[in-house]
Amino acid sequence: MNVIRIIRWVLLPFSLLYGWVMLIRNFLFDKHLLQSQSFSLPVISIGNIAVGGTGKTPHTEYLIRLLKDRYAVAVVSRGYRRKSKGYVFAGANVTASMIGDEPFQMKSKYPSIALAVDESRVNGIKRLLSEITQSPLDVILLDDAYQHRHVAPSLNILLTDINSPVYEDQMLPTGNLREPVCGKKRADIVIVTKCNPEMSVDEQEVVCQKLSLLPGQSLFFTTICYRHICAVYESEAHRKVIALSDLRFDTRVLMVTGIASPKPMLEEIKKYALHTRSLVFPDHHFFSEKEVQHIFQLFDQIESDNKLIIMTEKDAMRFRESPYVSVRMKSCIYFLPIEIAFLADGESKFNQIVLNHVESYSGSC
Repeated sequence: MNVIRIIRWVLLPFSLLYGWVMLIRNFLFDKHLLQSQSFSLPVISIGNIAVGGTGKTPHTEYLIRLLKDRYAVAVVSRGYRRKSKGYVFAGANVTASMIGDEPFQMKSKYPSIALAVDESRVNGIKRLLSEITQSPLDVILLDDAYQHRHVAPSLNILLTDINSPVYEDQMLPTGNLREPVCGKKRADIVIVTKCNPEMSVDEQEVVCQKLSLLPGQSLFFTTICYRHICAVYESEAHRKVIALSDLRFDTRVLMVTGIASPKPMLEEIKKYALHTRSLVFPDHHFFSEKEVQHIFQLFDQIESDNKLIIMTEKDAMRFRESPYVSVRMKSCIYFLPIEIAFLADGESKFNQIVLNHVESYSGSC
């Protein structure tokens, strides 16, 4: 612990310098000395201030489900850790390596949406709008773009993890903040994610006070919901699913994760499968031949006929592209999808804010 404290103190000057750089940048945007592009349709941004997993993808997917049956929805993302550059439209033959695992996951689950990736969100939106002309778009969801201020979103949603809230964090590299905490003032909606589903109203009030939001900013709390595990190498129409509760106590599980925060998922699996081993890779990791072979060697060493490999959904998107997986192993590999749920009566209030925003914005154009 003393070593960690020393390292944090050594890095503190760099954090102060980075914080001042971000303050100046935000000041220039706030005073319109740096330009932000607005658009003639609602653009809803979902992002965070801190690096790491705050649950952007499941929250973006929640918005897709909320809007897709009412409006023509598009998603624009950077496509983090993809192997392509520039603008890429998610067409029929797109892969996870071309657009990134999280965009590929969203497009696979919701094929009716339009989706594109581009490092420049402004260019990505413009290209998407110019290409989709037969059935004009109604709303764009801007994934992981809270610091991408060259786009002026019509609705700004900020996520913060209850396990590492922004008010307890510090600037990079000492902490995990991408910009000073005061950047939260740009949010129209703040969502505290990964909460205990039993979180009390009093506990929520404590968080509310510490966040010190401005009048007009809306605050919500969400929790993670784990669904049935699903076979990776089967189509959605014929996919085998297994309820977590059906995992017997003698089931052996090898957990393979390449996400920022694997601990909650591992703890969830351990509730049902007592014999669990985990293999952790970096976030958005693409698996090499050697790594795939290592995974299967560990799996083969498990002395049981009742065993599974379980990974996250976005890991499955990348793993499915691997040419190194044998037919025998494909039948043993599953992923665990997650969704978010609002605490208390938050869902109806959140839905109403978003739907009213899209409807009124569309009606004014």
